[in-house]
Amino acid sequence: MLGLLPSGNHRIVATVAGEAPEAPDRAFVDGLLRARGIPFRTAAEPAWSSRFRIHHRVADRFRVGKVFLAGDAAHVHSPAAGQGMNTGIADAYDLATKLASGADLDSYARVRRETALEVVRFTDRMTRMAQLSNPAARAVRRAVAGTAGRLHPVRNRIATWVTGLERSPLRK
Repeated sequence: MLGLLPSGNHRIVATVAGEAPEAPDRAFVDGLLRARGIPFRTAAEPAWSSRFRIHHRVADRFRVGKVFLAGDAAHVHSPAAGQGMNTGIADAYDLATKLASGADLDSYARVRRETALEVVRFTDRMTRMAQLSNPAARAVRRAVAGTAGRLHPVRNRIATWVTGLERSPLRK
């Protein structure tokens, strides 16, 4: 996945078969682009690069007695769609408001765990879409994304999903 950042730099996210260097350099990135048929080369060494192994986990329980889990302690998932921080903030907000109001604390554990499972399912789908290797499937993905991005209602709906607001107690 290749994306233009507001700074003018590009963010490149790629699946690599086998081992990747801990901090991929310009030659490695250029090789990835070439192997995927992308007719660009990097202009300089990456400003920042890292290797990331995607994994998904959700705690079995978000509450044990007086101990509560939230954020990364409760769920870990692909960074696709940038859901981690927003979901963690929503966890903390939901727990804090329930603690402050004396509301049912078991509902926090139940609702936020279901939300975390939904985020994992969503980010897993986004990751699989980003990792498409078939050129025809990638072309379809680009066409659908380009069309959806131009349709205001669809773009808004996607934005609430991608930001996590669709499932957030902060939206209410």
